[in-house]
Amino acid sequence: MKTNTAFGGNACVPETTIREYHPFLLKSSNLDTYVSKMRIDNILVGGIQGNKNFQELELCIVSSEYGCNAEIKSNCIYQNVEYKFRVNSPVQGYLRIVDNQIDIIEDFEIASNLNLYKEAGWGLRISHVRKDGSRVVFSATEQGEPIELEEPASNVERQWFQIIEWN
Repeated sequence: MKTNTAFGGNACVPETTIREYHPFLLKSSNLDTYVSKMRIDNILVGGIQGNKNFQELELCIVSSEYGCNAEIKSNCIYQNVEYKFRVNSPVQGYLRIVDNQIDIIEDFEIASNLNLYKEAGWGLRISHVRKDGSRVVFSATEQGEPIELEEPASNVERQWFQIIEWN
């Protein structure tokens, strides 16, 4: 785990009880749907409720190759600490940033480092710190369209996500 303190502290992500290795669904606040993948592709998209061509992703946040398991006693997710996002279902793999989109790959070692942060009064964001030190965040603009990366902007709902614990 690598800490990036350039963007503030690294306390537990507020308003979420999710822990490392515990499975969850990721919901776009803007689209009011779960982050999904198309059946024929491994690119993250904004889901379309009721459309069987879009598969909701069960994810977990990890710092090692160990799989998703709610029985593991683990730490909270710390803000501004780099983790890997593991996809547990319907396929297995890890998230990787390619150009301006996010895809699912099998190899933990080449998966992208991602982190969470939440500013007071705004939604939870998933971010990536580039090699030059700048930050980009996930952005969901339309159902069925790829989740993209963009510069963080103040009070922009398309950049906000909710973690919904998987039961």
